[in-house]
Amino acid sequence: VALPELVKDKQNGFLFNHGNIADLSEKMILIFSDKKLRDTMSKESLTSIIQHDINRSTKKFEDIYKSEINRLHV
Repeated sequence: VALPELVKDKQNGFLFNHGNIADLSEKMILIFSDKKLRDTMSKESLTSIIQHDINRSTKKFEDIYKSEINRLHV
């Protein structure tokens, strides 16, 4: 299970409706049977997760908090 905000349908993974076993099965068969698609989606996923690195995310939050603190103290 992944967040739809992180999975770009047909780019770095597949989205399917909860409980739709037929759709999930079709997409699993597709990705398991197509190495080129699997490799492409894997590379796209690795590129995407860089944006969600814990250190990068922490820095962004720290910058937001510092900015707000500075704004309130001016």
